[in-house]
Amino acid sequence: MLAFQDNPAAFKGKEITGKMTYNGAGGRLADDVRTMEAAFLRAPFTIYTSAGVFDIQLLLPHDLKDVPQAGLTDPLLVKFKCNTGELDNGNVVTAIRRF
Repeated sequence: MLAFQDNPAAFKGKEITGKMTYNGAGGRLADDVRTMEAAFLRAPFTIYTSAGVFDIQLLLPHDLKDVPQAGLTDPLLVKFKCNTGELDNGNVVTAIRRF
């Protein structure tokens, strides 16, 4: 994940998986996805690596399946596709589960 943080352009078009926590304003991931009004929910996550942590914005599609009812401190394993090669734009979650 540190390679993604340092050079996100190298990951354009690729899927990435990492350990994260959800930092959304609502506080409960499944509730926030279920009540969103747009096709995607732009959501803040914190990624944990062996060398530290960093924040990222991911897009959660409204039709994402099996979204856990995770709170702010619950560890998650998140898979997302890097569509634009940027840290905070165009990264769409394809799967998410408790870690």
